[in-house]
Amino acid sequence: MEAQQKNSFDELVAGISQDERQFLLAKINQNKVDDTPLLTPLREEESYSSVETKLNNESLLYRFFLWIRTLITKRTKFEVYNQDLVDDLARKINRKHPGIIDMRNGLLQSLFFEKIKQLKEAADFFKPYFSVVNEKPGRFYVFLSTFVAPSISTSINEQADPYQIPFERNLQMSLEPVS
Repeated sequence: MEAQQKNSFDELVAGISQDERQFLLAKINQNKVDDTPLLTPLREEESYSSVETKLNNESLLYRFFLWIRTLITKRTKFEVYNQDLVDDLARKINRKHPGIIDMRNGLLQSLFFEKIKQLKEAADFFKPYFSVVNEKPGRFYVFLSTFVAPSISTSINEQADPYQIPFERNLQMSLEPVS
């Protein structure tokens, strides 16, 4: 049950690339005091490579059947192979989350629509906050830094706190520094 719930790191990094996620994760784990990492990086099932590279890594028997299918369908081997990859992905999705894709008819079912509708409602919730981010990005980055580097943030707040200055000196009306 807990594996399906998103943690705060997943929610914060939902809009950034995989490289940026891994960089932030490495920074968080590096700043951790004890040796246990806060989060573990997601295991990538497949590397991102071109269709041609993936095709060359397939077995000789599969490539032979693919060649026969290209002769029958009169399409390029990349078109046929790409369709196989899409069908394979649809089967994996259907296996993990049944009721989303109708593979026989090539349609998305109503469950997919409901999930997209929920996603849009969640995105609409955050729209007013993005306008604030776009208007004053400096304030947003300062706010974000309190989550990324809390020790630095508290150190800056303590050093810049005007109430930390002792009241032993008399205040002067001029703006010149007191020596």
